[in-house]
Amino acid sequence: MGGLPLHPLVVHAPVVLIPLSALALVLLIFVRKWRPHYAWLAVAGLVVGTLGAVAAVLTGNAFAETIGLPARHATLGTILVWTAAALSVSAIVWWLLQHQERDNEQESRIVWASSIVTVVLVVATLIFTVLTGHSGAEAAWGGTTSQSESTAVEDEQATVEDAPAGSESSSDPQSASDTTGTFTAAQVAQNSDATSCWASVDGSVYDLTEWISEHPGGSREIEALCGTDATAAFQRQHGSNAEAQRELAGFKIGELG
Repeated sequence: MGGLPLHPLVVHAPVVLIPLSALALVLLIFVRKWRPHYAWLAVAGLVVGTLGAVAAVLTGNAFAETIGLPARHATLGTILVWTAAALSVSAIVWWLLQHQERDNEQESRIVWASSIVTVVLVVATLIFTVLTGHSGAEAAWGGTTSQSESTAVEDEQATVEDAPAGSESSSDPQSASDTTGTFTAAQVAQNSDATSCWASVDGSVYDLTEWISEHPGGSREIEALCGTDATAAFQRQHGSNAEAQRELAGFKIGELG
């Protein structure tokens, strides 16, 4: 829309509506006199927020075609959809039950049971809303929150690139002369942390050190691949995503012998 991805815009609906409506619902469960005026509004807010969560998942999948899919954020988003949907159904049932209540002095057991289930679902939904929002923020901003670490990685990479052939860097597991050509799995395994992060994918070797601080899904996702054969992880995360393939190709330093 207007050149902007829809997902960052759509997520505001569930992030705002679900928590506000859920908290309002809990308040209405305990303050009976407000129910006739505001119960329907809280229920409607939950339904709209749940639809917003569904839209966020759908637009998030489309957005992932461009930047890759943050696995943890995607999983939490899906769980949030189901918990919010369950809460919406429970809220509607509670609203209909209390709306038809004839005894103004003592609510029936079934209404109280419905209230308890609704409160439990409110707690679960709030937890997953916070976790989903936090993981999304990490995916979007995780690569730019630590400027000093990013600068250190860039300086380290520049040292390797500028070193003359045959010289060795005291801080790197491999010498600069090893940054092109053919590598063994043991050499890849020696470069297994954020200061020098190599990984093999489909028989090629990549230096992902700079990508740690730039990865949209957060630095931890890349750090977990350092020194390993990351073929399965890459295929599971990105599949045949052409953009991800092009991005990865820029970090290729050789072949796995």
